Amino acid sequence: MGLGLSVALHVGVLLFAIFGLPRLTPPVPEPPEVIEVEFVEVAEETATKADDGAAQPEPPKPEPDPEPQEPAPDPDPKPELRTAPEDVEPEPAEAAPEVPLPEPKPEPKPEPEPEPKPEPEETVTALAQRVMPQSKPTAPSRFDAGQIAALIDKSVKETPSLNVADLEKAIKAEAKRQGARSRLKAQRNLARIEQLIRQKVQRCWSIPVGVKNIEQMSVKIRLRLRPDGSMMGPPRYVNAGDLNAPGREFYRTFAESARRAVQRCAPYDLPVDLYDTWDDIVFNFDASAMVGG
Repeated sequence: MGLGLSVALHVGVLLFAIFGLPRLTPPVPEPPEVIEVEFVEVAEETATKADDGAAQPEPPKPEPDPEPQEPAPDPDPKPELRTAPEDVEPEPAEAAPEVPLPEPKPEPKPEPEPEPKPEPEETVTALAQRVMPQSKPTAPSRFDAGQIAALIDKSVKETPSLNVADLEKAIKAEAKRQGARSRLKAQRNLARIEQLIRQKVQRCWSIPVGVKNIEQMSVKIRLRLRPDGSMMGPPRYVNAGDLNAPGREFYRTFAESARRAVQRCAPYDLPVDLYDTWDDIVFNFDASAMVGG
């Protein structure tokens, strides 16, 4: 009990030492700080400094007026060019007053020309004879129209007459002859191309071993070639039938060896001027020609 009272007293003394006695009335406010203000007449001082600093200049003496002189006329006045300001529309010029044109003077009436005096016919004829060159006498013509007409009539009588039917027959016969010549020429060109292909394929073909009666076999192969002789695609059989059918083992072996040889020999050296003949050609690969040739 005594210890608690002692502790309370000590705490009270400590608080009194720190905070002092409590105030029961509000604190008195401090008076505001006094600021001194000085009023200065700015206008008078500025005017005084300006009056003292610069002296007034003396007025200039008046010069005597020069005698007026007449301006010399400009011999060739040039109009002053003025550039119009940008974005400003020019004002329309005032239309000049129309000056009435002077009335034209009446043209003088033309004087009547004197009528030419008729010349005598004899004088005109004499002048014409002197001016015009005298024509030379014409030589007798060697052209006899009667003889020419007789010759023409004779040639017409000697020429046999042709009717339309005979003319059509002659045209058809000539067309057949030309067609036959064209076909013959095409066959010769084709035989020439096949001979060139065969000569090269002979060096590329290996005769298959064990195939019986190979000299009796042949197969047609289609080639599609470019102008340089190279192949556009693999060669194909033409009307070879079913090579896998029973009993056609030997023929299948022969046909496959022929196609490999044709493909291995490309490109072919063929005449370019006959490209229309060998661009798409069916080559008859005949074993007898290959072996015998």
